[in-house]
Amino acid sequence: MTALAMLSAFGPATAQGNCGHPNGDHVVIEVKWEDPIGGLAVRDGPNGGANRLGIIPASGTGIGVGQCQDNGWCQVKYACVSGWSLLARFLAPRIRRLNRVTGVSPDDLEGLNVRVGPHQTYPAKVRIPYNGTDVIKHICQPSPNDRTEWCLVTYRDNSGWVAGRFLTAVATPSPVPSSGPNPGPSPPKVDPLPDPKVEPNPGPSSGPAPGPSSRACQLFPNLC
Repeated sequence: MTALAMLSAFGPATAQGNCGHPNGDHVVIEVKWEDPIGGLAVRDGPNGGANRLGIIPASGTGIGVGQCQDNGWCQVKYACVSGWSLLARFLAPRIRRLNRVTGVSPDDLEGLNVRVGPHQTYPAKVRIPYNGTDVIKHICQPSPNDRTEWCLVTYRDNSGWVAGRFLTAVATPSPVPSSGPNPGPSPPKVDPLPDPKVEPNPGPSSGPAPGPSSRACQLFPNLC
C-alpha cells in the first residue's frame, strides 16, 4: 500500500503488554550510523519535551502511521509502543524502499555479506543470495573508514550493512491520483524542518488524519 497508512484506533500513547510482530506499512529511513540514539524517539505527546516511551531502531520496519501534523509529527505504532514521532524525514512506505541484489556472481555461494557495520572490515552476520529481492534499503552513506558507499538494509527480518554498489532499486508504481475535485494550486513552499534532534514544540494538533491528497502528504511526500 503506497498511500499514507492510517490506523483506525490510536488510543493513549502507552507501551502495550501484548503486541505481535510489527505489521504496519512503513519503514525507517535516513537515520545515520553515527546517530546518538540509533533511531527515532517515540514520545507520549507531539513535542520534544514529552516523555520518551521508546526508540524505533534505524532498521525499523512494520511501522503504522496515524494522524500527522503539518510540521511533521505523526502518531506511530511500533511493536509494543504507540505514541508520537517527528517522522517527516524519516519514514517511507516499505514498497518504495525495495531493492534487489545485482552484480553478485551466481557462482558465489556466499552471496552478498550483510555486516554489523558500514565497512568490509566488520564481521558478516547473514548473507543475501546473489539474486535476492525484497531488500529494504533504509539509508546509504559513506563509510567512516574509506568513504565508500554502504547501505543499511533489512532482508527477511535480518538487518545490517551491505556495499551499496550491489543494490538496485525495484521500480514501484506511482501513487494513484486523488479522484476528488481539483485541489487548486500547489501549496506554497515551506521552510525546511529544523534539526529533528532539537524537536521543537509544534503546538496543538492541526486536525484529522490526512489522506494521500492532504497537506501533510503534499509537504512530506515520503510519508505517502
